[in-house]
Amino acid sequence: MNCVPPMIGNLYIVNRSGGLIYSHDNSKETNGIMIFASTLHSLSEIARTCLESSSYCQFIQYDTKTLALFRTLSGLTFMFVGDENMKSKVESVFKRVYKYFSEFILSDPYYNLEMPIKNKRFEPEAYF
Repeated sequence: MNCVPPMIGNLYIVNRSGGLIYSHDNSKETNGIMIFASTLHSLSEIARTCLESSSYCQFIQYDTKTLALFRTLSGLTFMFVGDENMKSKVESVFKRVYKYFSEFILSDPYYNLEMPIKNKRFEPEAYF
């Protein structure tokens, strides 16, 4: 099921320590993706601390791309990368993806929040 529209292209899920646990990315360079996600997580934590922000949602705009970061109460960060028009739609997409994640991944009694998601049936990009 590969139906990713151009509005939202990539999704990264990062645990509370900055480790990448899930990636839906069109490129295949795993090491670069892990560095990218960890760096963004670190920058968002620094910005949140400096700005004393308790917001669960942050947007970063660069050139023609937008990055949306959603922080959950459990410490996970969902990062969506897409075009500049995704801002109007991404919060509802996050809610659907997070609900799917909660029902599908968190309901697994053997899953730990710090572990990578290896389940082949987990396909949140269907909700984009």
